[in-house]
This record gives sequence, C-alpha cells and structure tokens, in this order.
Amino acid sequence: MLKRLLFVIAAPLLLTGCLLQPGKFVSELTLLRDGTFAFSYRGEIQAVGMSSLMKTAAAASEADFIPECFDDEGEARDCSPQEAAEQEEADKRENEQMLQMFSALTPGMDASDPETIERFLAQLRRMKGWNAVEHVGNGIFEVDVAIDGQADRNFVFPVVEDTPMLTPFVVMTVRREGKVRVQASGFRTDPNSGNMGAMGALAALGDESREKGEELPRMVTLDGTFTVRTDGEILTNNTEEGPATEGGRRVLTWRILPATTEAPETLIQL
Repeated sequence: MLKRLLFVIAAPLLLTGCLLQPGKFVSELTLLRDGTFAFSYRGEIQAVGMSSLMKTAAAASEADFIPECFDDEGEARDCSPQEAAEQEEADKRENEQMLQMFSALTPGMDASDPETIERFLAQLRRMKGWNAVEHVGNGIFEVDVAIDGQADRNFVFPVVEDTPMLTPFVVMTVRREGKVRVQASGFRTDPNSGNMGAMGALAALGDESREKGEELPRMVTLDGTFTVRTDGEILTNNTEEGPATEGGRRVLTWRILPATTEAPETLIQL
C-alpha cells in the first residue's frame, strides 16, 4: 500500500519537481461587463518536493516483505514457497524501479533546506500581484495575492517563474461573443489525477504512518471558499445554492473542504 501511494504522489512530480497545494484560503474573482477582472487568493499554499518522499521511499524499500495469496473466492490463504519467492523477487524489482524514479526527479522543493526556501520565496515575491509571502514551515507559505487585468485573454493561477506545468488552482477561459468560463480544478479533492490525487495519497500516507507510530511533517488541509462576482449573466454554475445578489452584482460562492470532489465552475456572459 505504501509504495502504491508513493507512486501516485510522484507522478505529477515527474513533470515539475514541485507540487503546489492550497490549504486554508479565501479566493475571489470579480468579472465585469466592462471587460475587467480582479482575482485574489489569501491563505496557505504548500510546495511539496522530493526530500520527504525520498526518505519515505527508502524506508518502504527496506520494509520486511510479506507475501499475499488468495483463493478463487478471494479469501486469503498461505502462499506456497514458489509463490512467495516469485512475489519477493517482483517486490525487489518494484523497489529498485521506485528508487530509480525518485532519484531521477528534479529536486524541487526541499522544505528542510533554508537556501531552497529562500530561492522559492524570491521567485514568488518578485512576481507582480504577490503582495505578501511568508514561509511558516515545511514548505507552507502564507500568501496574499491580488491580480487584475482585462478579460480579453485567458488567466491561470498560480503561475510561478521557472516552475513549468503546475496544475492550476483556477483557470479563466475567454470564449467568443463575450462568454467567459471559470473553472477551479485545484479547489477539490480528486483521487484520480493531478495535485489532488497526490495530496490525497499524502493524507493516506500520513494515516498509515500514524498507525505505525510514525509522524510525517504537517501537510495542509483543503479548507476555503471561492467566490465569483459579476454584473454579467450567469449562464451555468454548479453551486449548491445558486447565485445571490449583492450591490447589484450576482455572486456565486463555493465552500471547499477535503470532501469536495466537484470543481467549482461557471459560464458567464459579459
């Protein structure tokens, strides 16, 4: 189980070497008919790198092997010596492949290395709109981001300089005829893909470690709200309550928790 979780965690890191995850946050997007938008994100972002995963992978490779065999009805049974030997050999090959994969990854974020943290802080702080960034431990950053612009082009958050192919939290896609689609795929738990699959695996890995009396460094927990405000026409949305009205604008609000599996989404006509 442990090694399967590690493979899930490492999959996105094969591409980026760094995985970003929202924690406690408040995020808003205001989208107006005059063609302007304003986006904000205030709260936690965690950058997950390879240092702790390498340590856990090495420990998994050294763990005592226990063969598992089942009968035709799916019930556990004793393995024959040949079955046990074949499974142990396959386990050794899997361990070697896992460690090779981890060692081949770019180092990414090493939360235990002050120089790595300082470099990442510098990357974030030099970007326009990142008004406050503080490291609070284990690759967790408290940030205050506010970005505005014209809704005549697509918008993605977050984008971090020299960190390619991050899985976005929020994407605003501008269509023809004044339609804008907003999708916040990063504000959900999806065990099958992307950042959320890795973070779900990390949570399960933490549970398994605690059962063994071990503790992993703190990981952030998905906990926030995402709000879209507009004076345009809301064509579609997947909120539970539908739009409210505040100050002449239509307002959509999503509560984001670890159990949230559907990404916030709306289509707006400006």
